[in-house]
Amino acid sequence: MKKFVVLALTLVGGLRLASAWPLPPADSTTPAEPTPADLSDPQPPPPPAADTTVVVPVPAEPLTNPDYEVVEADVHDSMTTNTWRPARTFDLHWRLLYLPQHLLELAFSPIGLLVAATEKYRLDRRVVDWLGFDKNRYVIRPRIKFAFNDGPGLGARFSRKKLFAHRAELSLAAMYRTSNRDWQIDLEYEHRLLLLGGRGIRAHATAELDQNQPFYGIGGATELEDRRVLTSRDQAVAAEVDLRHTDRYTYSGILEVAFRRQTLEAGVDKVRMPVGTPGDSVLPPPGFDETSHYADLRVVGSYDTRDTEARATRGWLVSLGTLARFEVTGAERSAATFTGNARLHLPLVGELRTLMIAVGGAASIPLFRGHSVPLYSLAGLGRHNVRGYDRSRFYDRFAFTATVEYRFPLYEYLSSKVGLDALLFVDTGTSFGEEKPLPGDWVRYSAGIGLRGAHETKLLFQMFFALSPEGAQVVFGAEKQL
Repeated sequence: MKKFVVLALTLVGGLRLASAWPLPPADSTTPAEPTPADLSDPQPPPPPAADTTVVVPVPAEPLTNPDYEVVEADVHDSMTTNTWRPARTFDLHWRLLYLPQHLLELAFSPIGLLVAATEKYRLDRRVVDWLGFDKNRYVIRPRIKFAFNDGPGLGARFSRKKLFAHRAELSLAAMYRTSNRDWQIDLEYEHRLLLLGGRGIRAHATAELDQNQPFYGIGGATELEDRRVLTSRDQAVAAEVDLRHTDRYTYSGILEVAFRRQTLEAGVDKVRMPVGTPGDSVLPPPGFDETSHYADLRVVGSYDTRDTEARATRGWLVSLGTLARFEVTGAERSAATFTGNARLHLPLVGELRTLMIAVGGAASIPLFRGHSVPLYSLAGLGRHNVRGYDRSRFYDRFAFTATVEYRFPLYEYLSSKVGLDALLFVDTGTSFGEEKPLPGDWVRYSAGIGLRGAHETKLLFQMFFALSPEGAQVVFGAEKQL
């Protein structure tokens, strides 16, 4: 019985001794083992006094790392040591980038509820499955376009994949614009691995009638009141071949040979004056009231390090091109047009939030002395690069543009890598010829907002609203370049 009493007292004393024993430092990897207690003594050592203080070691020199801060320890608590935590930086300038996203999410919340309900109750088929037949070898896609001064355009694109080969595709596209009964038809055949070394080839034919194309004259200082309408009838056939292997993504290039037939006439519009009206101060373009036949030779090279093609978040895209065009029936019209564009994508806070910075330029000169430059070989400035202005707003020998655009995601469709992104942008540009423009005509600028739906490899649709000193532009386009 005496042995059991001694053993019980020994266990109690050991537990009290363990609770009073100081803990090793939190960052110690090899703590020293405590000296074992004397098991023969049933009485445990006395606990420390209540007013005992624990001395906390303090670094001899102040910290120089600005990313961390020291939190003072409570010297009356024996379990407290110095605590380190990351210092909170002032990130208001990054938080402000979320504000446009929250506002757009609130504005489009009804659409978000509709999409959420569709995902919840109808997820057995994708959109592409509704438009495809025979295991998606036949696909029909809608083509929609709407823009101020152009009106709505409706059409479709029919594609037959795996035609004669696994990597071949034949497509036929058509669009009809209801405002002025304009139309466009495109036929294209593409084989991505036809030539030796995996080089692809594309052959396409197009025909278009545009009876109310805007024309303000040639020059970078034309006025808004100079707007006239021009009829353009175009037919073209072209063959294009890759200069490098199809699977070479960083460096690529194409060589294109084309033949174009073009007729420029007076336009048709209920409000605006047609080009070529007798006594008009706006001179018609070269080749007006004639049918021209042009032979084209085009070479384009590009350098691409973007992570994706249509929803890029980082990387460069640089392209340089040259187009030689001359009239084959003897008319004195020819030109060499040089183009260059560079685009940089910088990732910002969060996923798929990116800042896109782009610069571009074009220059056009006659191929032969005494020749005039065809209209569509001139450097252009308009809705395709400075989005707040009318399409084909300025034609001249030289043009330069710059764009800053902030993109952020609004919606992601499950894990399909298809999403809806919003964008805020500012565009600037200038166009001029041999004569220097006036100070007030040197810089053109616009700003606006937009939405774009895209997969990683393909832009599905895009819309934007842009403001410039000449007014507003609203454009929506799907399955067609804006």
